Amino acid sequence: MTRFALPALLTLLFAGCAAAGYATDNTREAYVDKHDPPAQTTSAILAGRVIEGMTAEEVRAALGTPDAVNTTYSQGRSRLQLVYRSSVNRYNEGYVYVTDGEVTAWQNLHKVPRLGYYQ
Repeated sequence: MTRFALPALLTLLFAGCAAAGYATDNTREAYVDKHDPPAQTTSAILAGRVIEGMTAEEVRAALGTPDAVNTTYSQGRSRLQLVYRSSVNRYNEGYVYVTDGEVTAWQNLHKVPRLGYYQ
């Protein structure tokens, strides 16, 4: 019996690690219930997609935790680049750009399989 317990435990442990930071229907619903964003933003979060005007926090609720965040400051403005990477091919990256606290653009999100809406 113990011979099977360790592999099963390791499988559960690594499965949990792989899912960490991913947005799920449950985490999206919990965010919306707690923060009550505007209707259009609520719809986007629940669908797992990004729209202009979202905050970085709302993007995280919709898409999950980014793999990297790059920050730049220029001419008194701050800009975040939220980077989402494919777990299959680490060179496939999608980006969400947040300028002065609001989403202004995104690109290549279709290259990241875990972001199913963009497939």
